[in-house]
This record gives sequence, structure tokens and C-alpha cells, in this order.
Amino acid sequence: MGKALKSGASVPMKDRPDILVALNGVADSQGVDPAAIAAIIHTESVWDSKNVTGSYIGLTQVGPELPRKLKLTRKEFLNLSTAKQIEAYDTWLELYKFKKQMKDHDIKVLVLPLARQAALLQAMQFAPNAKKWKSALSKGDLTVRSTPSRQAKVLGDTSIGDMEGYYAGFFKKRPPVYA
Repeated sequence: MGKALKSGASVPMKDRPDILVALNGVADSQGVDPAAIAAIIHTESVWDSKNVTGSYIGLTQVGPELPRKLKLTRKEFLNLSTAKQIEAYDTWLELYKFKKQMKDHDIKVLVLPLARQAALLQAMQFAPNAKKWKSALSKGDLTVRSTPSRQAKVLGDTSIGDMEGYYAGFFKKRPPVYA
């Protein structure tokens, strides 16, 4: 991996090096910047590991497929520590074959600007199996919506371009610090 996150990007420290270890581990495993993962966690749950929105739960607002894959009940998943939920996000990305999908679409995630990496992860949250937005992104087209359904208004129309704009502002307010 290119960089290890040390702080910033809204990561709550409070004597919790396990959070940074988990973020850096998942980032290394998936080939993304750890600050991009931290940013989607902030956007999805503001670091509340007990967050529930309908059937979506936890830090990254995963669906019921992840606790099932981990052989956990919904309650057990919500009781995982922050670091363990971050580590579980690695399993979620594997479940949807994130690295393979990026390779198949010739998207080299780590060379993308940080805000675009976060937008890409956000698009995966919304539509992990969709191909249209990934094909468009691989050609440099940032205008294709990741999902037609209404999502968080702050993220715009769910296109990579709109979400990248949101995350660029996010990182301006909360710059990551690397080791």
C-alpha cells in the first residue's frame, strides 16, 4: 500500500489505534486509500457502529448479507467493535468482488484522486453489482448515476462526479494525515 493513515479524515482516535490498524488493513487488502474508507464511514454513520437505517446496519450501513456471511445475527454484528466492523467491511468488499470488478473495468483505484476513491466506494455501497457506472468511470465519464433510487441528498445524483464533489469538500474540512 502507498500510504498508512495516521489520523484525520474524521477518524475518532480516543486511544483507539485498533481503528487505524483496521482501516489500513482493509485499504491494503482492497487497494484503496484508507482515508476513503474513513470518509464513507463518516458519511454512512458518523462513526456510530450501532447505526440502523431500515435493513442497513453498522458503520458502513451494510445489508443483511454481511452478518449472514459472517454467521452473526444482526444484534451480534451491531455489537462488534468499531475495528471489527471495519474489518468486516473487507469481507463485504470481497463478497461483491470489489478488486475483481475494478480489474475487469480497468479501474486503477489507487491512482484516482482521494475524493474519487471515496465516491467509488460510495457507489459500491449503493450498487455493488451495477456495471453501467463502472464502465462509464473506466472511460472517464463521471456523470452516470450509480443508482436511480433517491439516496442521501448531500451526495447529489449518485454519479461519481457529484459524489466526488461532496468528498472533495469533506477532505478539505477533514484532511487525512499519513504516516
